Amino acid sequence: MIEALALTLLSVSLVAGFLGALVGIGGGVIIVPVLSTILHVPIKETVAASLVCVIATSIASSSRYIPKGLVNVRLALFLEVAAAVGASIGAFTAAYAPSPALHISLGLVLVVLSLLQFKGIRLEDEMLRRGVFSEVVEDRLAKEFKLSSEYYDERFKVKVKYNVTKSSHGLAASWAAGLMSGFLGLGGGSFNVPLMNKLMKVPVKVAVATSQIMVGLTASIGASVFMSLGLLDPFMIAPMVIGVALGSTLGALVMNKLRASAIKAVFGLLLACLAYLSFSRGLALLLGVALPGV
Repeated sequence: MIEALALTLLSVSLVAGFLGALVGIGGGVIIVPVLSTILHVPIKETVAASLVCVIATSIASSSRYIPKGLVNVRLALFLEVAAAVGASIGAFTAAYAPSPALHISLGLVLVVLSLLQFKGIRLEDEMLRRGVFSEVVEDRLAKEFKLSSEYYDERFKVKVKYNVTKSSHGLAASWAAGLMSGFLGLGGGSFNVPLMNKLMKVPVKVAVATSQIMVGLTASIGASVFMSLGLLDPFMIAPMVIGVALGSTLGALVMNKLRASAIKAVFGLLLACLAYLSFSRGLALLLGVALPGV
């Protein structure tokens, strides 16, 4: 029984690590709904384990992205200042919040994020071809902190220069992303990628890679809170960390070879499916209403 559970956790984490590295979400957005809705692991223990797995995903995938020049380290550290504060508040809140509220909150957030991914899904490929990212007006904070940069796109075989904008808005939104990260155990990647890509006009591949650095830092704050509260289960975490480390390494190897639109499509579909699972589980706990597939 224990061996079967360990194998299941390893398999789930392997997939979570692969998709997490591919779309910059750290894997928590997959682990939390699957473990809490399908395997019926208590959501607070799931959130705690998820945050530890996010750290492992961050380390494994970032070791691949940094040498390729995909990670904007200055931007990651700039946004992480606010995200870390939000994560601390969110983690303490989640530890004492009702479980149905966590499930429903997660589902609603994922619906919004999914819709954002499908808006103008093919626009980014065209922007890369035309060099539109370099035409964005760089704001004052971006200039002072040298947040704008460039990377080489392996799919289109071009060097992409990009200018960062709305940095102050990004900082405020990053605090909110950290808050939701600690509250829902997502590591922040589900929020960081749309934040950088949609608001700050950072190419999605850079947003994905930069998010991987940020999610590890943010998740470490939340994980330390859950550890202090005794909610980390080492027997559950061990196979999950192995799985996400292997999966994220594979995901990082293929990400830069894909079209930006393909990455967004995968991300959007994934978020939509998981939103349904989480929202359904929340309704089941709150009202006793069982929806199909849950």
